[in-house]
Amino acid sequence: MTSVSLEQHLIRIVDTVIRYLGTAERNIYEQAAQCLAAIAVPKKEKHDQSMIISAFFRQEVFSTILTTTSLAADGSQFSEQHYRYLKSLCELLTTLGNFLSRTWHEKTSPPNFETFLSAIVAFFNHDSLMLKYEACDVLVGLSTHEVFQESPSFVQAIREVFSNVLKAITKDGYPSQNPSNVAARYSQMDFDDDLEWHNLFIKFRSRVQLLIAENMSHHFDHLLTVYEETVFRKVILDANSISEVEWEAMQRFARNLIHVAYERKFFEMDKERLIRMRDTLVNAMSNTADCDILSEMLSLHSPFLSSYADDYEKLNTYFSLLRRYGSSKLILKTCSFT
Repeated sequence: MTSVSLEQHLIRIVDTVIRYLGTAERNIYEQAAQCLAAIAVPKKEKHDQSMIISAFFRQEVFSTILTTTSLAADGSQFSEQHYRYLKSLCELLTTLGNFLSRTWHEKTSPPNFETFLSAIVAFFNHDSLMLKYEACDVLVGLSTHEVFQESPSFVQAIREVFSNVLKAITKDGYPSQNPSNVAARYSQMDFDDDLEWHNLFIKFRSRVQLLIAENMSHHFDHLLTVYEETVFRKVILDANSISEVEWEAMQRFARNLIHVAYERKFFEMDKERLIRMRDTLVNAMSNTADCDILSEMLSLHSPFLSSYADDYEKLNTYFSLLRRYGSSKLILKTCSFT
């Protein structure tokens, strides 16, 4: 059988199976999604690359997948069957994404790449930790691909992801959480206990850190804007309303972004902007009477310490702040990057 006839045969198989994604009877739609995911994992990747892309990256295929994904997502938090189906669709799309990042050697993105990315972004922004983790893995792979990282579709997608990154790395939604929320309901379906959830959350957060690092050279300005809007502004304007888990996520975001920017010399492109943020934060700390909030602010400030290298006057102002409160615990916390 020639490669052309093999490709046509594969397209017919995909077209046949895809029709069953709308059949809920006896859970056929979940089996269909799993079957498609298996088809998308060829044994000989180099030989089968073009056939897989031709079979799956078609408008009619993605239209069906996205429609059924939307329907499954609507009822997934209340129905374990719908949620299992949603995870099967996620497995299909992430399998295709991982295949792309490993094997694609063309100079342009495949057809309907933008449509594919919209689904991956939706999974990253979903309340389910399991779906977030799988989507993030695909985004990391695409970020390291020289063709995809320059694609306008990918640039738009990664910026949508970064706009929600603080929420993503906030420790929320573990199975025993009380009061429960949507994320916790998904966790109750996925994990036996909080420890199992915590282990995957740590892995997910590490993948997000890698995602930020891989894209920082191209998207530092956007990341800094997200940090300014979701972290910095809230700390300056309404620090009293910030919860413990929010502080922890904000501080981690600062380490992943600000500290790494200084470490890898990305700060030069926004040096003055960073210094203004640092000085505004120091001024806010000077006007803070609550020692607990001050302690959190100092941790948020610690990634900026490298910026004092040639700014001894401002460094003296910062040390004066520490001396004023005279707490060794605060000094130790502000110098900690762990």
